[in-house]
Amino acid sequence: MKRNLNLIKIESVLREYPVSEAICNNPSATAEQKKKVIDIVKQIELSLGVLTPVELEIINLRYFNHISNKDVAKKLNVTEQTICKKTKNILNKINKIMVL
Repeated sequence: MKRNLNLIKIESVLREYPVSEAICNNPSATAEQKKKVIDIVKQIELSLGVLTPVELEIINLRYFNHISNKDVAKKLNVTEQTICKKTKNILNKINKIMVL
């Protein structure tokens, strides 16, 4: 169950990556909140650094551009099932590095 919660956190942070700037520039954010956000962003950057170019493209399309698995599959000329499987593998790869 903890693994699934980490994946949910990873997905959430990936979708809301710009939140780091908003929190760090927010005068009401505590130093602890700012440090936590900076730590999470560093972990995400480290995690993304171990991905292949294709894996990065999938993450970019899925989470930063909010494109469906079906449309990513069409763009990359593979099946939707392949994208689902690759996404799961990518998130597992990221999860091994992330400590949330």
